[in-house]
Amino acid sequence: MGAPQQVWSDGTRLFVAEFSNHRVLIFNRIPTTNGAAADIVIGQPDMTSGAANQGGNPGPNTLRGPVGVWSDGNRLIIGESENHRILIFNRIPTANNASADVVIGQADFTTRTSGCAANKLGRAQGVFSDGKRLIAAEWNNARILIWNSVPTTSNVSADVVVGQKDFTSCAVNQGGSAAANTFGINNFGPTIYAGRLFVPDRNNNRVLVWNRIPTENNTPADIVIGQPNFTTTSAGTTAAKLNAPRTVFSDGKRLFITDDSNSRVLIFNIGSSAIDLSPQFKQGKAVLGKVFWDLNGNGRQDRVLPSLPGTLPRNDGAVEERGIEGVKVVSDTGIYAITDQDGKYHFPFIETGQRLLKIDPSTLPEGAIITTESPRKVTITEGILTKVSFGVKLPEASIEHRAESIGTPSAPSPLHSPDLPFLQVSISEDATKLSPHLFVSAKEEKDRIIFTIQCNYFLFIERAELKLYDQNYELLRSIPLPKPLPLYYELPQAEISTHQSLFYQLSVFDKEGREDRTGIGVLRIS
Repeated sequence: MGAPQQVWSDGTRLFVAEFSNHRVLIFNRIPTTNGAAADIVIGQPDMTSGAANQGGNPGPNTLRGPVGVWSDGNRLIIGESENHRILIFNRIPTANNASADVVIGQADFTTRTSGCAANKLGRAQGVFSDGKRLIAAEWNNARILIWNSVPTTSNVSADVVVGQKDFTSCAVNQGGSAAANTFGINNFGPTIYAGRLFVPDRNNNRVLVWNRIPTENNTPADIVIGQPNFTTTSAGTTAAKLNAPRTVFSDGKRLFITDDSNSRVLIFNIGSSAIDLSPQFKQGKAVLGKVFWDLNGNGRQDRVLPSLPGTLPRNDGAVEERGIEGVKVVSDTGIYAITDQDGKYHFPFIETGQRLLKIDPSTLPEGAIITTESPRKVTITEGILTKVSFGVKLPEASIEHRAESIGTPSAPSPLHSPDLPFLQVSISEDATKLSPHLFVSAKEEKDRIIFTIQCNYFLFIERAELKLYDQNYELLRSIPLPKPLPLYYELPQAEISTHQSLFYQLSVFDKEGREDRTGIGVLRIS
């Protein structure tokens, strides 16, 4: 290989971007032995060629300095540095020298000019999609671009810019010093996990984290990793420092950061909670806390009887009152934090002195009563971690109703969608603990039907079935889906060509055999 850059797997294939050989290699199976040969090459006519743009001008089948690569098992997206563009293949290529379907950053496939605009790129780097949005980093423009949906036509403008005040500004650190809303020269590999955006900021020696995907330009980050605050940029070799981080990735339990100039990979054990940044908290000006179910109303998070709803098992076998997800905690300085799925929140950097913190009651479950002081006056001291937690209690009637409503879902019925996904039964006995999302849609495309699946708890799914019904609600087929649950499933239209309407439903099952189902969708077949 020649200067391999980003690598990616869709769970089956392995994709490798090769900068110096101006190609992307596809291994149809992740290699299990040394020296495995790739199956497909993109950007070159064969496996032995390696010229930039195949020795000529750019085209839909050429590459010049690819850096980023991403796939969901159906589409392939490549970030191409030296052609200042992103190529999108609507299907994973199965033959060498395949042509892209869509180009982003250029007006057409034969242009390769750099630019600073909503529809231009300056040395595209890492690319990533959460199945909905497309996110791209740029070396030259010190910014991250976000498309709210993956483009299906060429030359589409981005919807949001992060790191700059607008689409026509491209200065490093916005022409000044590092801040929560700026980037240095290189942002190599952005990623999204659990609704958070992670971006390595190479020249500022840090990784920036947004707790929500930005929807407005110039949105500041919520968390900084590798620095004690958003204005420091010094490199270091301790557990709390970074030196030119290059990529970031999460498997849901851990956060991995490639620390390039330190020749190491740092691993943060984040589990199902928010990122544990305790090394930063110890350096001061930080608030850490929790919003929890205060079942007995005493203002403290106690160990209680395991039979009570709203409790959480501990590692030592005891049970404690559970945290509440999605509650907004507000500071009088104007900043706020949202509690994670364990009820935890934090302000990684807050002004020293007397501060007021309070819960936004509009973000609490209906009927909830705050059992601790809110607003609460706290003293923020340089170098000291401040801990502030809030208790919340529901009226007794609400607690009893909530406890009764959670249990094993009702028996499967093709035209019934349960009120409560099994994830809340399998993982939590508190209906406010999680917000599972399961949805399926269908559309006709040429000679096939494409089902699009949205799910935010696929790691807990043991098996899944896509059920198809005719216009009389008679079951046509029950299609087992692979594990992990795919984002897309294609069905040849010829298999159902005799039907005018197709009804469909997705069923998923956990390890205990409990089922969650989407509602019934309908597709009119032309």
